[in-house]
Amino acid sequence: MPTRSIDSATLTFAQSLVRIKAKQLARVIPSPAVNNRKDLEQELLLEVVVRWSSFNPSRGSAEAFVERVVERKLCKILRDAKRAKRGPAASVSISCDEAVDERDLIRDTCISADVRGAVNAMPERDRRVCDQLLRETVSEAARQLRTPRATLEYAVDRIRTQMRKAEIHEYLS
Repeated sequence: MPTRSIDSATLTFAQSLVRIKAKQLARVIPSPAVNNRKDLEQELLLEVVVRWSSFNPSRGSAEAFVERVVERKLCKILRDAKRAKRGPAASVSISCDEAVDERDLIRDTCISADVRGAVNAMPERDRRVCDQLLRETVSEAARQLRTPRATLEYAVDRIRTQMRKAEIHEYLS
């Protein structure tokens, strides 16, 4: 597959997303590893550039790809920061509230990345159903999609099965 360069609109989106995520991460984890926001932004953007060669437009939008790459890199950075705190040389002390916030951020980021990955792996018709069900009830989604409700419920069953296969259910316990 030929190497594609990132178009300027996608690069601008990536830079904006990276700036926002780096700011959020620096607020949540008071650690030298993530305190330098410029270094963190550069690391996240580099990950997008490195992974860009694996972008396949037929599997999703460029923005969704960038979001997924950034979220996965954030998960890795958060896990590494958490591991570093457990070590004997850990000099970072955080309050209980900050620890809960960090766990929530790690969990939310990982859930978001995993759900987005599972949805992107679904056939187009199931992705449309997921998108509708985020905003509407099954009955309203059936009307919007001009699909019988029973057919839509079969799609919901397929989606649940795909989410189980992606092990999304592990987050719910």
